[in-house]
Amino acid sequence: MKIIAAYPCLGMTTILNLNKDRCIDRRFDIKRSIEGLSSTDTVRYFDFCAEMIALQYRNNPYEIMFVDDNDRLIKRLGNDPEIKKDMVLIYPNASDWSVMEEYLLRATEFYGAAWVKANLETELFLLRDRIGHFRSEGFDIRLTNLVQKHIGDVYNLPKGFVAPY
Repeated sequence: MKIIAAYPCLGMTTILNLNKDRCIDRRFDIKRSIEGLSSTDTVRYFDFCAEMIALQYRNNPYEIMFVDDNDRLIKRLGNDPEIKKDMVLIYPNASDWSVMEEYLLRATEFYGAAWVKANLETELFLLRDRIGHFRSEGFDIRLTNLVQKHIGDVYNLPKGFVAPY
């Protein structure tokens, strides 16, 4: 099984909907889930999420599991060498302004300006550093570009998967 964490608006939900019998959605809506939790409970929450993913990784028949693109979760999962070797992180190429400009336009059209402002605006300035950090930690990083804009463009989906683009 491959575990894929992808940035929003790269086709994850569409791939899930088109291939329900072959992949599983293990995203936890982290922002809302940790709201109001103490520091201790937040740590426990991330431990729980990582344990649930590890359990399903080792025991489910699915070919792909999609997980949240969250630094704390990715780091916990990456602490397990077996899981880390099967993880792929997919982001828009933050080093190319034209890619980011096109990505922001697409995300705004899909989610709306308010969502982009609340969820991406600040984070996009840190994305290049995040990508560099995860790359230096040995994660498999795939970057989208102006031609290859979606998950299925930069990661070879298993044979027979229905790709949206």
